[in-house]
Amino acid sequence: YLADSKNVFSLLLSVYINGDSPYYAALGEVTNLQALAPFEGCEIYGNNSAIERYQRFRFDKIQLVTKYRQCFQMLLANRVDFVITPSALVAGLIKDMDKGAALRKQPFKIPANHYLMIHKKSPYMDVLPKFNRVIREMRQEGVIGSIVKKHGMTYNGQ
Repeated sequence: YLADSKNVFSLLLSVYINGDSPYYAALGEVTNLQALAPFEGCEIYGNNSAIERYQRFRFDKIQLVTKYRQCFQMLLANRVDFVITPSALVAGLIKDMDKGAALRKQPFKIPANHYLMIHKKSPYMDVLPKFNRVIREMRQEGVIGSIVKKHGMTYNGQ
């Protein structure tokens, strides 16, 4: 029932674990997304691309909350085992949390694509081809990369 644009941009997401976790040693050896499947993660409601990614890799234990800050509170309280998010968001989310120093960023990154979605019955469906063309031009001119980098995020160049 939805139509999607071409990929607008791709970010590289970071995986965070708690250095005080009883699973720290096992989590420390994880080198890819699929290896996280046995552990419990946290994600926000409405981040459907992330939720779809977890479903595709058969993650059974994902806690859904309303704000990423709640994910990090749960992570630092050992109520979940990992959180996946852009690194640029983390400092602002944990600035006043106890044990923020216990966070550990895993050495691998996870690509995340972003699309514009329009209902197929929308009167704006005819905008998609023009939108795709403009995004392609912005990518070629480096505009999208500079916007993403301006906000401290790691851009995958796509």
